[in-house]
Amino acid sequence: QGIGAKLILHGHRIAEELGYESVILIGHEKYYPRFGYKKTSNFGISFPFDIPEENGMALELVKDGLKDKKGVVKYPQEFGID
Repeated sequence: QGIGAKLILHGHRIAEELGYESVILIGHEKYYPRFGYKKTSNFGISFPFDIPEENGMALELVKDGLKDKKGVVKYPQEFGID
């Protein structure tokens, strides 16, 4: 029914309205690319734990939103991930 896609696109709009320039997530390598997501490794971004490379994904909400931004994803303290 496309509900998941609508929720993802709505989330993108909210993130843009809040001033975010990108989105980074762990997701299915065949689903998220349809929304423009690319591997985080393309941007020099990694996660603080091992995941398959194809599942780390990033989306630039604005042109060059990840330009010159490299490093390791930092999770909020509540996740308990250092």
